[in-house]
Amino acid sequence: MSTEDPGAGAPEVQPQTGESPPAAPQPPMTPTPPMAPPPVMNAPMAGGSPAPPAEGGWGTTPPSGAMMPPAKKSNSGMIIGIVVALVIALGAGGYFLTKGGGSSTKSVSLPEEIAGLPQMHDATADQLTQQFESSEFGGVKLKAGLYGEGIPGLIVMVTDEDPGIDAKEGFDGFLAGFTSTSAATVDQASRVDASRGGIDISCIGMSISGVPGTVCVWDDANVFGAVIDLRSDDSNAGLDTTEEVAQAVAT
Repeated sequence: MSTEDPGAGAPEVQPQTGESPPAAPQPPMTPTPPMAPPPVMNAPMAGGSPAPPAEGGWGTTPPSGAMMPPAKKSNSGMIIGIVVALVIALGAGGYFLTKGGGSSTKSVSLPEEIAGLPQMHDATADQLTQQFESSEFGGVKLKAGLYGEGIPGLIVMVTDEDPGIDAKEGFDGFLAGFTSTSAATVDQASRVDASRGGIDISCIGMSISGVPGTVCVWDDANVFGAVIDLRSDDSNAGLDTTEEVAQAVAT
C-alpha cells in the first residue's frame, strides 16, 4: 500500500521577503440625511412668525399664538371707510339740509388732546384731515381728527356752520344710512338720548368688522358733531365721552 503525501499538489508557499503596503484607508460612511418634507405654505417659522404669504393672500390661518402680519393698510382703509360712511349717513339723515346763515355764536377747533387721548398725526390721520379740509359735505365743511395712542380710539368730526341741526331728529334715518354704508351693526336697545347743559346728544352701541364701539352725534347752538368711540360699545360711556368732546372743541 502506497501512502499519499497530503501536501502533494498544493502550491508551494514562498516565504515573504518584505511587508505588503497597507491597504488604502476607506472614507468613513456618512449617513444619508432623511429627505426634508416639502415646505408648507404659510406655516409658522421658528419663533412664531408666519412664513411669507402665498400669492394672492394668507390662505391658511396661523395657529394660535402665531404673530399676524401688520395690517396698517387695512386698518387705515377701515377707518377712512367708517368716516366716509358716517358723512354719507349724516347727509341721508338730513342733518346738512339747512346750512347756517352767519348766525354762528361758537367756533370749533380740534385740540391736541381729547378725553385723555392725544391727537394722532400719522399717515392715516393726515389723510383724513386733508380729505376733510378739501371737501364739503352738503355745503358744510367739517373738521375731523383721530385720537389715540398708536391705534385710533376716537374719530371726531365737527362743524360750526349749521345752527339748524337737531341731534335727536332723524337719528333713525342716520343709523340706517350708517349701517348700510359701513357694514356696521347697531344695538337699537342701547340707544340713549340726553341733554346736558344745552348740548343734545344721541348715542348707540355698534360693531364694525368685529370692533365694538359707539357712534354719537351732538348739537350745541350752531355746532354739530359726531364721535365714533372704538374703545367700548357702552352707549352711556359714549354719552359721557361725547359731552367731553363737545366741550373740548367749542369755544
